[in-house]
Amino acid sequence: MRCRPPYGSTTPSFSVTKARVDARGERVGAHSILSSCYNGLADFGRYVLEGRVHRFSEARLSGPRPITADESGEAFFKEVVAGRSDIESAFSELRTAYAERRVSFDRDSFKVIVPPADRRRIASATATLLALLTPAQRKRYAAEANAWVTGGGSHEWIIPGKGKGAEFGAQKCKVWVANRALSFGWTADLFPGDRYLSGKSERGGRIERIGKKYQRIAMMELLARLADNFWMKPQWGSGAAIYDNPLDVEFTRDLEPSVMPADQETTTRTDLPQVPPLVCEPLPVERRGDWVADPDLPGSRLALAICPDLGEPGWLTLYRYAGHDIDAERDDRHLDAPWLQSDFHFLAPVLLSPDDKARLIKDAVADAYDFHEWLPGQTTDGPYLGELARRDTWRDEPWMTLDARRVGKSCSYRAIRPTANFVWESHLDGSLPNGFSRHVPIPWLINGMGLTADTNNLGVFLDAKGAPTIVTGSAEGGARSSYVLVRRDPFLELARKNDFEPIWTVIGERRATTLRKKRHPDIRVRYNGLLWFEGNTEKHVHWSNTD
Repeated sequence: MRCRPPYGSTTPSFSVTKARVDARGERVGAHSILSSCYNGLADFGRYVLEGRVHRFSEARLSGPRPITADESGEAFFKEVVAGRSDIESAFSELRTAYAERRVSFDRDSFKVIVPPADRRRIASATATLLALLTPAQRKRYAAEANAWVTGGGSHEWIIPGKGKGAEFGAQKCKVWVANRALSFGWTADLFPGDRYLSGKSERGGRIERIGKKYQRIAMMELLARLADNFWMKPQWGSGAAIYDNPLDVEFTRDLEPSVMPADQETTTRTDLPQVPPLVCEPLPVERRGDWVADPDLPGSRLALAICPDLGEPGWLTLYRYAGHDIDAERDDRHLDAPWLQSDFHFLAPVLLSPDDKARLIKDAVADAYDFHEWLPGQTTDGPYLGELARRDTWRDEPWMTLDARRVGKSCSYRAIRPTANFVWESHLDGSLPNGFSRHVPIPWLINGMGLTADTNNLGVFLDAKGAPTIVTGSAEGGARSSYVLVRRDPFLELARKNDFEPIWTVIGERRATTLRKKRHPDIRVRYNGLLWFEGNTEKHVHWSNTD
């Protein structure tokens, strides 16, 4: 069964007063719960509960949907100006007067200063507009359109028929959670360890606080009740909405149940390609310069797009990172250069229209683009990795604008980056003490290729016949590596069916140190490049910077 809202819960009652909860807590010795929720520092109430309940409005789902000041202003404008060019002109002049006013800040008086001429223009435009409105329309204008006209209402919203809206009050929620936590049966006699930081658990760095657990259980119940009965308030750039999934309320997740500790590098399949790790060859000082300046290096890294190192044909790279250092001896190390040789590279494609692909090749070569900011984006502590290709918690808007900024010049390209970097931070899940990260395909690509997740192999996606078609992971024995591979034919078929062209970007660097305790590397080469297909033939270009 799918666990989906609505949850069938009733509206929470906030009739219990703080005084009653104080008295109840006093009887059972629950000073820690009360101070955690709303007394004193109230760390749980302030830093955990408050931000979550503030995502909800006080407007019930049974009533009208809250609307932003922009929505209400635009609706009022369309209704009132219908067939009235004089009102439309007055509206336009007033909005322009506000948009063009000059605003400064007086540091001595701590007041916002608007020049008298601008104030007179606004006052005149306001009077002209109000003179054209009926008394009823003037009243509605003040309530529904003034914030939109003045440009100061992007964060304001109203409940139709009830006036300015308000987010859910945090204080009454803190009292509700404390009372509910106490109702679970907490007493100081049952859980004396909640009050003392001693014993084995303290030495291990973790204290099991039962009261804290009860507070979190109560908070999750409260959030479910709010989700079932109240509108989520409008946010910047989006209107009010009905709660849909846990990501609608930020930071409610901590454990990552779809990543087991054993999933870090293990696999139960034998038919998955294996990417060899990057290993620097230790070289004497006199050979390191030639190693860094190897003219074939950028081309060989770009060639990894077609996976010649896998030992089997038919695969392409969707993402690769690899790096390796040869450390210097302790006596020769410096903080900024603790190694003798260092090598790393990133390789990732973007999908572009044919015209944009041709424009990118021309521009990148002419202006020596650096593709570091074009690497895949990151999703942190949000959707679970196991939800990918199973639930709609992953963002499924693939298009983005990639910018290439040069001095006095900026070029943009509408593109799809087919992978993203999944990250779960280490402080959230005790079973993942180092956290967890993996580059994975985006939902658009998985859905477009008709793939499903392999439930026995994290980060593997199968076609209709059960064959691995997208494979993610890290090179064997290589801590500094990550890859996403895809079957060549279905990937290119999807791209060309949608009139896209893949083009691979590479960015990499080699550095070496030749002098003892040198503060910076003696020699360094940084390179960028592009690889693309013309028919079935690979073409590539690259450029380098040297120190």
